Amino acid sequence: MAKNTKPSPQLLRQLRQLSEENPPDSGVEQTTSQEVDKEESLKENLEQQQIKANDEAWAKKRIGEIEEEIKILTQKRQEEMRKRSEQKEEEQKEKKEESPLEISTKPKKGLPFWGKRIKTAQQQAQPETAGRRAGG
Repeated sequence: MAKNTKPSPQLLRQLRQLSEENPPDSGVEQTTSQEVDKEESLKENLEQQQIKANDEAWAKKRIGEIEEEIKILTQKRQEEMRKRSEQKEEEQKEKKEESPLEISTKPKKGLPFWGKRIKTAQQQAQPETAGRRAGG
């Protein structure tokens, strides 16, 4: 094997099995490769669960931090909006105080209701003539 290469997982399992084997006449039960595989898979599952739990804990912590940042930013934004609205109100008050409205005594020229002509009932009953017809 080269110095930088890692041994394969199968080779590691075989080495573990050989190192854990007891002599055949010792009377102690020997573990089979299936049992070793089960133990390894259980260890791997536990490691994966721990990693997953750590990731979830980190995610929850980060979510909490982000929520706090959002709350702070929204509070700052609300304060800015209040300040702006107060400034606008102050400016409007100053404008009102500076130039009071001038009341004109002259009546306005033209027809009431923005120039719309009001017809009497008699005028409405008469059909429009060709010269007065609005539409073509």
